[in-house]
Amino acid sequence: MGALPITPGDGASAAPKSKKGLLAAVRQAIPIGLRQSVTRCLPRHLRYKLSMKWVNSGIDWTQSKVFCIPNSNEGYFRINLKGREPQGIVSSGSEYEDLLGRLSSELEQLENPQNGMRAADRVSLMDSTYPGPRRPDLPDAVISWNLDARVLGEIAAPTAGRIQKPPGYMISPFYTGNHRPTAFVLAGGPDWQASAGPANGDILDIAPTVLALLGVDVPDHFEGRPWTT
Repeated sequence: MGALPITPGDGASAAPKSKKGLLAAVRQAIPIGLRQSVTRCLPRHLRYKLSMKWVNSGIDWTQSKVFCIPNSNEGYFRINLKGREPQGIVSSGSEYEDLLGRLSSELEQLENPQNGMRAADRVSLMDSTYPGPRRPDLPDAVISWNLDARVLGEIAAPTAGRIQKPPGYMISPFYTGNHRPTAFVLAGGPDWQASAGPANGDILDIAPTVLALLGVDVPDHFEGRPWTT
């Protein structure tokens, strides 16, 4: 889903403007396959700059207090904070804390109107979840979706109301799937036991497991554990 369109007075982003102008019209007239082929030939940093330009072209930064960072799994929300963002309008301190609290409450109450299920599995605030020197590089709030709610093209919020957008499978190039938080592992070898992999394994276990199989001591600061023990 896109950014939560709460009105600026209520503390979030203004409704995005439609992309107009000759450049936008020319871009839309070029088949997406050709656009993608040309884009692949560009350096990575230039591709990123161009994609951010198109994503942000409809945002009025003088009115937007919260904006959404493009991501295909969780929803990343960032406050348009003065001194941190290029065109920040929200003051640090009480204004920031109040806005973040209201945003968190709104995200917690999102639901799928089709089945009444809560849309969020959890809402994480980065100030408390990931404090540290690189904290300014992270979003301010992250919503992890409840997959059982099966949110596709419609969501309901207490302040923003009912929000409808075409689901990904209806939009070219037809994004029909995504990653899930759970996966499986296939492994074999002379030193591998069928019961070695625990049912509650974690991606953090991969590195220590490989080191253990190579006979290398696992560093104490590794959070995962080897499956061979």
